[in-house]
Amino acid sequence: MRFALILVATLIFAIPANAMTFESWLAGYKQRAVAAGVSTDKVNRALAGVRFDQKVIDLDRKQPEGQMTLQTYVEKTVTQKRVDTGREKLNQYRQILSAVERSYGVPPEVIMALWGKETDFGGFTGKSETISSLATLAFEGRRYKFFEQELLNAIVLLDYLKIQPSEMRGSWAGAVGQCQFMPSNYLKVGVDGNKNGRIDLWQEMPDVFASMANLLAHEGWQRGAGWGQRINLPETFDKTLIGRDKLGKDHRFWEQRGVRFQTPVPANVASNIRIYQPDGAGGPAYAIYPNFDVLMRWNRSGYFAVAVGRLSDKINSID
Repeated sequence: MRFALILVATLIFAIPANAMTFESWLAGYKQRAVAAGVSTDKVNRALAGVRFDQKVIDLDRKQPEGQMTLQTYVEKTVTQKRVDTGREKLNQYRQILSAVERSYGVPPEVIMALWGKETDFGGFTGKSETISSLATLAFEGRRYKFFEQELLNAIVLLDYLKIQPSEMRGSWAGAVGQCQFMPSNYLKVGVDGNKNGRIDLWQEMPDVFASMANLLAHEGWQRGAGWGQRINLPETFDKTLIGRDKLGKDHRFWEQRGVRFQTPVPANVASNIRIYQPDGAGGPAYAIYPNFDVLMRWNRSGYFAVAVGRLSDKINSID
């Protein structure tokens, strides 16, 4: 069962806040939210206790890329404890995960890796008040259109869940539930996996896993294609060919230039492979496939996509 709600209309965006106070921005936002189709009562109830949170801005400016190397990031996030827990959880939920794979084409180990990376397998879903986080990021202005729309979706989601604004908590960036969905994704691709008439991404694991797989499928996940693999580059490798934004090449093209693949390349991606090596010469290098881009549409960080891919491989005992 998919979400029955229809997303509200797109906001008419104002100019970035800049010198505007948070209070004056909020007053204008309420008017535009009502104009977009949400009732005045729902808008006022959702935003009654909203506050500007400077901690959210500070965290937004401390993203891992630029703060540490990819190698350090992977070492910090792909731990043996997380691998072991991922294997245990996969066995625990194997029946549900197998059904999800049949429906959406996403392997259980990928779902486990994302779950482990996002919330440590449900151990920490976040303590930030979602409404205040989204309002803060919308007011700050760097990606104000995105966060203003997510705030509107959060108001709709609050009404669906029938909870108080203070009860909707998640990451500092506004993601919620065990799978850390932005409100728009909760509304668009949330799945009632256990068919009880309600989509609960905090407590119901069939809903969580089916929704995660549905999001990946919605973003173009290719069944049986993998995400990529760790490779070794020869010292003489042409550095101008490296980059996740480069045009994909056939695996034979790379082999002719000294790339040695550690595992067989899936046939359905063999003609579309790129090389990713953000730490530069001597740093870890990866052959990445189109599903890598799908992981990046979940989270816009190449570091994140590599970490999830590596963790999924280790959970599946490929690595």
